Amino acid sequence: MPTRVRLMDEYSSTWPLWLDDRGQDTADVLAISARLAKKLRDWAKDFDEGFDVDDGWSDSTRAENHALEGDALASEVQNELGNEFNVELILIR
Repeated sequence: MPTRVRLMDEYSSTWPLWLDDRGQDTADVLAISARLAKKLRDWAKDFDEGFDVDDGWSDSTRAENHALEGDALASEVQNELGNEFNVELILIR
């Protein structure tokens, strides 16, 4: 059975990948390229800067772009990790 990896928005988090058995501490466990790791951190930063815990997203276009980028990143992570993992995208809207 593949290990579940969640690519998810998390307020005030700099790393958006989570393993069920390890939580967020995955940067040293998962074989993610430096190029993809930077994109993941940038995606997490976009959420942190554009989403307010009380008011939601600063604008709907930014929210939609974030979701589209999340879809693309989930595919990239899945491709890099292979079939031993099942990558699931979880967004806060």
